[in-house]
Amino acid sequence: MARILNIHNHSLGEKYLGAPIMFQKSKIQTHFGLLKSVEKRIKAWSCRLLSQAGRTTLVKAVGEPIPLYQMATFLIPKNLILKAKYHARTNFIGAKCPTNASWAWKCLVHIKEEIKPFILWVVGDGHFIDPWCDWWIPKVGVAKPKPNTIPDLTLKVADCIDHDLRRWNIATLSQHFDHSSIEKIVRIPLSSAACSDRRVWDLSRDGRFSTKSAYHVLRGRTSNPQENLWKNFWRVKIPYRVQLFEWKSAMNSIHVREILNQRIHIDTDLCPYCQAEPESIMHALIFCPFIITIWATPKLPPCTNFGVGTHMRDWISFWLGEPPYPNANEKIQKFPLVACLLWSIWVGRNNLIHSVWNPPPTEWIKINTDGAWNPENNDGGKGFIVRNHESKFLFVVAAYSSFVSAEEAEVRCIWSAVKKAWEMKYRKVMIESDAAVVINQINDGNFGGRWNTYALLQDINNWRLKFDEISFKFIQRSCNGTAHDIAQWGKNSMLNMCWANPPIWLMASLGRDAAIQAL
Repeated sequence: MARILNIHNHSLGEKYLGAPIMFQKSKIQTHFGLLKSVEKRIKAWSCRLLSQAGRTTLVKAVGEPIPLYQMATFLIPKNLILKAKYHARTNFIGAKCPTNASWAWKCLVHIKEEIKPFILWVVGDGHFIDPWCDWWIPKVGVAKPKPNTIPDLTLKVADCIDHDLRRWNIATLSQHFDHSSIEKIVRIPLSSAACSDRRVWDLSRDGRFSTKSAYHVLRGRTSNPQENLWKNFWRVKIPYRVQLFEWKSAMNSIHVREILNQRIHIDTDLCPYCQAEPESIMHALIFCPFIITIWATPKLPPCTNFGVGTHMRDWISFWLGEPPYPNANEKIQKFPLVACLLWSIWVGRNNLIHSVWNPPPTEWIKINTDGAWNPENNDGGKGFIVRNHESKFLFVVAAYSSFVSAEEAEVRCIWSAVKKAWEMKYRKVMIESDAAVVINQINDGNFGGRWNTYALLQDINNWRLKFDEISFKFIQRSCNGTAHDIAQWGKNSMLNMCWANPPIWLMASLGRDAAIQAL
């Protein structure tokens, strides 16, 4: 055939795509070139003046792909692979470190043990979780239950679940665990449809491991050159949302047009009020002609000490910095007043600039939801209001419950709203919430989050198929004020209520929505 087609035969060499063509008697010798190839490149890199980031990039981009083709084609001898050598019959999390292990493996195991408390199980059917060895109880760093008797080593988490009713079996839990552990276990939500257990990284919102989060855990906090300034700042007794707003302003993280234009190139960076200057943070809060008149009030501290190019961090340093600033103590005492005024100015601007609550399309039902969380007691409220395309009030629900995070409060509220909508036989439903993270999770189908929301998000996804149409939309807090007031009422009253007619305390919020909508 080669002679007929005039093909010239040539030797293919010893390797093809890095894989050996000529096999030797020993499998180890046949595939030993893998180690030599990687070692050769590492020696070449070691003579270069590369940063840590550069070395890491080379290892990931060049070093890791070297064995891919060969490992996909052949069964590599156990002597060349760490998994086969140290944890052939278990996973990396359960791997041990023998005394004769290599230095590289000892380092890996050491780091693994440091981050292991943050690798948490999300309970599905419970068949894969060992209650005594695995980390599955929801509390960062302390995720194993305490037994009230001699531990039963054959017990699985599945044995503590009533799989028919899909809820925790209190009798079984009481038989094996102490009271404090049971209180934490029963707060783990179980999906109405059984699913497999899965591991998540407890230090990220989406449950995926990230080198950055692990690095910060292992590295700990470092000193900040402005540590004294920020210590004074966080000690000021003002509402937390005002504190956070001031801090974000100082860090240039407020979405004013000047910053947005630098990042995503919007149509214009001019102030939407005066249309005269770019909307920087200082302009929006202090120097805008429609705002500066507020600072001219005699009872307020003057802003003439600040130039147009002043950064908000410098502004905070002026009010909270240590001497030699004159009258430093007096300025610190006035800072809460100034901070709250800035917050009010920002909220007022947003209420007038951004969109307001609008009724849904014809034949649709709109449900606005919100959750309120108290981090001190791990409790809070959830509430939602149902209105039709004519803005007509249908009913409102407020409830008090226990939450471990603000995200859980938002998810549980949406879960309750979707369930109620199905019970009321609504066919076209629009869910609105001011929790962007939760709405993105639902719309993206990303349910790999934390232990306390996974099962609830899974239920929401399953229930979507029961409606003709259902949508989940993120809105600004200014458009969700009524639902916010309902959630706050549930948190403060510690009651569970449902009204078919608007309660008196809600009339102001409903009137505000109607007035802003008219504008």
